[in-house]
Amino acid sequence: MYEWLGVDKVELAVMTELLLRGAQTEGELRGRAARMEPIADVGALRPVLAALATKGLIVSLTPQGRGHVVTHALYEPRELEKLRAEATANYREASDAVEPAASGARAPEVSPPPPTPSRAHEVSPPAPVASSAYASSQSVDELRRELDEVRTEMAKLRKDLDDLWSNFR
Repeated sequence: MYEWLGVDKVELAVMTELLLRGAQTEGELRGRAARMEPIADVGALRPVLAALATKGLIVSLTPQGRGHVVTHALYEPRELEKLRAEATANYREASDAVEPAASGARAPEVSPPPPTPSRAHEVSPPAPVASSAYASSQSVDELRRELDEVRTEMAKLRKDLDDLWSNFR
């Protein structure tokens, strides 16, 4: 793996976590990868992520900052696009949920959803799009179709979890 990916020990620990668990926030990734190789804090992780991004091995799924999500770039292009779209949508929902209300009341904090990869050669996160621009680019029918797909997938996951739980017992 060291030779194939051209990475050092810490970079391999990060790649291993991303390959095993998929997209993660920087904080989650640091905590998990630090079990294999010492990574003092998120500040120490960022240069490692930058080096992996330069090598085309990871991609950002959300903009830099709190809750920044990354994943490995070894997915098939179609899988990466799907993951990026999901992460972008989750990021927008989370961002909308934490904006303070007009009355000055503080909205509850919401962590961004799991990330989604993009093409292996892309290393920068998608440009943020204003909610109104996003809404105007999507037709109501497209949004309904996406919601139906999410509901179907959620029902399947619930069934799988129930089956797993019953087999476990």
